[in-house]
Amino acid sequence: MKQIADFSFRHWKWIIGLSALLTLVSVYFVVQIRVDNSIETLSIDNDPKLLLLQQSEKTFGGNEFVVISFKGDDIFSTRVLSMINAITTDIEKIENVESVLSLTNAVIAKKDESGFGMDRLISEKAIEGKDSQAIKQNVISQRLYEKFLYSSDGNATSIIAWLVPLGKDDAARWRVVNAITDVLKTHKDDRKFYLYGLPVYQEIIYKIMIQDQIVLPMILSALMGLLLLLIFRNIWLVILPFGLIGITCLWTMGVFVMMGNTLDVVTFIITCVVLIVCLCDAIHILSEYRDTSQEGTSRIDHLKTVIARIGPPIMLTSLTTAVGFCSLAASGIRCTRNFGLYTGLGVVLALVVSLTLIPLAMSVLPIKTEGRQKNDRGLMAIEALLVRLAEWILNHKRRVSVATILVLVFCVTGALKLDANMKIFGLLKERHVRSIAEAQAFIDVALGGSAEFDVLLKDNCITTEIKRLK
Repeated sequence: MKQIADFSFRHWKWIIGLSALLTLVSVYFVVQIRVDNSIETLSIDNDPKLLLLQQSEKTFGGNEFVVISFKGDDIFSTRVLSMINAITTDIEKIENVESVLSLTNAVIAKKDESGFGMDRLISEKAIEGKDSQAIKQNVISQRLYEKFLYSSDGNATSIIAWLVPLGKDDAARWRVVNAITDVLKTHKDDRKFYLYGLPVYQEIIYKIMIQDQIVLPMILSALMGLLLLLIFRNIWLVILPFGLIGITCLWTMGVFVMMGNTLDVVTFIITCVVLIVCLCDAIHILSEYRDTSQEGTSRIDHLKTVIARIGPPIMLTSLTTAVGFCSLAASGIRCTRNFGLYTGLGVVLALVVSLTLIPLAMSVLPIKTEGRQKNDRGLMAIEALLVRLAEWILNHKRRVSVATILVLVFCVTGALKLDANMKIFGLLKERHVRSIAEAQAFIDVALGGSAEFDVLLKDNCITTEIKRLK
């Protein structure tokens, strides 16, 4: 460790230059980070059902859609049908919307003198006739789109917008859902519109993740910074660790994006975990430096001594922590695997930063060198509390052992009752999913239900016949 400290101070220009270069490169990649909350990120690698879904999407296109539903006993009136037609037309113009189906553009098979053909479910002539009851009875009698475009009683309807395959681009889904919402605001009357579909759910997740990427690190930094300020009573001893650990987080996410990864519901907390876990390295060095420094001692020599003394335990704890996180690489789920690998990488990078950049920064910052004040009442109270706690534990070994076993049994019993499921609404707070939960309930009751079930038929004669018809 003394050799590492000597190397850092001897080649400080190269270390600072390389760090600046890595930071710039990381910034370049981090600004390109994308969010992907598709089902693939939460699936097991090479899952047969996932492979079948990917094959289906490759053959027939994407299956992402947004359902816009509303109710009313006037949905077949000329006014409402005109509104549905305007909404349909405007949604068709939105970027990344492949097709739209509604009452005003749905078609049915029709036989006439020339043979079979296609005709509008609701003709323009019927709309001009303004006989809403006749239109309603005619549509309901067809039954082709029952519980799909309209409810059985004819008092609810839906507009379905299919999206082009967007892959890992959740930002594009966010733009589509926002554009659809803007269209509804333009044309809506007093009735309530319900939006449902996987893109709507992913749009909610996308907004929350972007918000949390900004808010959570700020909250963590504020709370931990306040605690450090109370302990060290020196603003530089608060700014320094956060600044350098922030660089570590930036490098980690830069490598994460560089390797072609995207954020999801698991990996978006990598930054917070690295910040929490790796701040300890810097605190150990700062605390040791402050507690052992003396007036008149060469700062650089003292820093080398601190690194030599505190470096080995920091290295051992960091490496064991990194190995623990990297063990998640054995998971078959991509998001879990990426979380473990890149959090472990962040721990290793934090170790390197703590042993090199932190001593360099401490050698030039205006940090007091007279050591910790002996009359620091706050720290004296904490030390006294810890001493009393240790004495109590040593004097009550059996009680502590029995209590530990009971807590362990209680925790294991609870762990055995864990319920594994993929309820997407369970990932978010109720206030975030209230609108989509209401939409799901409405579709389940008024229309054909919100559950999606795809069947893929694969046969040579079917494929040949489809090609012939095309």
